[in-house]
Amino acid sequence: MDADDTLKLVVQQGAESLARITQMLERIVAMETQLSAQSTKQENIQQTLEEQNKSLGGFEASMKFLSEKFDAVSITLAAQKKAITELSSQVCSLQAQMKIKDKEIKQFRTALSDMEQYSRRKNIEVHGVAVTDKEDLMSVLGEISEKLEVPTPTVDSVEAVHRLRCREGKIPAILVRFRDRTVCDTWAAKRTKLREEGIFVNENLTQYVRQLMWATKLKAREIS
Repeated sequence: MDADDTLKLVVQQGAESLARITQMLERIVAMETQLSAQSTKQENIQQTLEEQNKSLGGFEASMKFLSEKFDAVSITLAAQKKAITELSSQVCSLQAQMKIKDKEIKQFRTALSDMEQYSRRKNIEVHGVAVTDKEDLMSVLGEISEKLEVPTPTVDSVEAVHRLRCREGKIPAILVRFRDRTVCDTWAAKRTKLREEGIFVNENLTQYVRQLMWATKLKAREIS
């Protein structure tokens, strides 16, 4: 092999070596590029993780705040429930007391009405007698007694006599208070003789007894 061939061989080998070195360098550059890209991705991932950690931290803080609020509300509700229970107990106690008081009041009203009714045992009411000018009620009672066929009332047998107040347009009843209850009972026993004339002799009842009798009549009508 002459010098030219040797030179060519050396040049060729050098070129091949240079090509291999160039390829290696290109691979190294590519690897560095990949590593750089991966590093950037890693940094991005790390940043994302940090942001997520911050978000999680804020979420945990919110959860803690909500938990504290829930605990506070639970305590308040428990206190309110206890207060409501106590109030309900007090209301039940007051209702029981009111029932007792209502019963006592009813008994008192009944006793008072009985006493008042007893004080009216000598009284009668005469309904249906028209009012006249300058009327003399004793004379009116005399006329009624004749129709009833009973003794004529006198100032000795009648303690008081007067008209009762009534609604406008109504005929006011005559209230008579006898001194003797037997006279009152006699008039009441013969009162049916006056019904054809539209005159009615009734007992002088208290308001309570009137209401009680009216309620009894209504109940009887419902049953019948």
